[in-house]
Amino acid sequence: MVKRLLSIFICALIIFAQPLPVFADDAQVTTWERVEDERFEQDMAGQKEETQVPAAEPGEEKAPLWLRIGLKYGSSAVSSSTVTCDSGFILADVERYSCEEAEDLSEYTSLYVECSGGKVFVYDEKDGEELFELGSGQMLMSADPDPDSRIVTIDGSRYRDGVSYRAYGDSMSVINRVTLEHYVPGVVANEMGYTYPAEALKAQAVTARSYAVCSLGKHGSYGFDLCTGQNCQVYRGVSSERQSTTDACRATEDMVITYEDKPVSGYYYAYSSGWTLDSQDVWTSQPGYLLGVKDEYAEEYLWKASVSFDSLRSRLNAAGYSCGEIQSVSVKKKLDNGAVYTLTVSTDSGDIDISKSAINGALSTFGVKSLFFYISGTDYPKNESRPVGSFFALGGVPYEPEEKVYVVGADGEAVEVSASDLYILRGKKAMEAFASGKTSYFDEDAEDGMLYMTGFGWGHSVGMPQVSAKNMALAGRTYDEILKYYYTGIEIRSLHGE
Repeated sequence: MVKRLLSIFICALIIFAQPLPVFADDAQVTTWERVEDERFEQDMAGQKEETQVPAAEPGEEKAPLWLRIGLKYGSSAVSSSTVTCDSGFILADVERYSCEEAEDLSEYTSLYVECSGGKVFVYDEKDGEELFELGSGQMLMSADPDPDSRIVTIDGSRYRDGVSYRAYGDSMSVINRVTLEHYVPGVVANEMGYTYPAEALKAQAVTARSYAVCSLGKHGSYGFDLCTGQNCQVYRGVSSERQSTTDACRATEDMVITYEDKPVSGYYYAYSSGWTLDSQDVWTSQPGYLLGVKDEYAEEYLWKASVSFDSLRSRLNAAGYSCGEIQSVSVKKKLDNGAVYTLTVSTDSGDIDISKSAINGALSTFGVKSLFFYISGTDYPKNESRPVGSFFALGGVPYEPEEKVYVVGADGEAVEVSASDLYILRGKKAMEAFASGKTSYFDEDAEDGMLYMTGFGWGHSVGMPQVSAKNMALAGRTYDEILKYYYTGIEIRSLHGE
């Protein structure tokens, strides 16, 4: 074997022992922390109502929690609305934990609601007789004596319980007033496949209920708690209910995720990459129950995406950044589990660092589905064999595992060792100095006008991966075991404290 003297290798050891430089304070670097994932960032920092459930006396019926779900608001607000119910209506005064009848309207099976001059008026029909002015704390509720049969049709779509309106000049928001236990079945089938195993559906029901309880007043400026889209939870009312999801909701009735004796939001997403992430590695806050775990139940989801430098530049400029001609895109930092933490876009006017969830914000429109991906500038990264270890990072030549090399020791003397026995300390992490090769995906800087990406998983990677929950259920795990696997240090308890 040819022996090589590596006295210069000590310099490499010193270099690799130092932490990576941080360039965020460089005058030419813009750190992009603009967050596109509105649902979760707002939840972390948002100011919502504190959940205070009134205690029930022994044997006393629990007071249901009434939610306000925004169906139409903002640009979709309307000037008029039609609501129908075969059982007729009740005009009710409704608050968080109370609902009192104000007037019997059971003789009316159809009502016409119109907004004018900042007020909401109810008529027996369009162009008909005005019945009354509807107050902001009132709703039109089904008069059916069975609470589980109270269904109203609001502008052609069926929802449980009732409807209220909030006026803004000559237009108004349309709000479904619904109890928590009638809301959750309208969510679960939209957020998880209704053919999933029962225990997975139960886990989803608990997370959906927990999210709702922790989101009271989230859209308070519009007069409601939750919207019907992905910024909150996808809700479609009665039309999305299925027997399997309804059964899961009933089996977990009143149960929520708690951490340190308080209800907490159960975040979830579709596919895991094999790891979940600490919330601080995606957003900004780090509650103790949202810690990353190795996911033994992950099911591979492979995706590919590409974008031209011109399209990426347009995207960045549209987001409010002064992005010049892009020269290259590189991975500045990855977490130990492989998630991309920071991408650097180098331009003729300086560098732009895109970090954490802002990466998805910048690239999701081009097909990027998670933070677990590899990049290249010539083709989609492939699973291939390459040399690994410090020699590769330094541009050196691979060694055979048993080849002898010389390293200058602390006493200044050259010591002969096998290449396979040599390690480098990088911070607290030991890595092989010389390895013959490794089959994996690798990052390469993109420099030729195109960025290619190969990635794994789908979603923000915080909390419960829904496909993994399905696989846990198929493996015989119960819904509480599923939840405790993905949320650290939690308990599953009744909202009413039982």
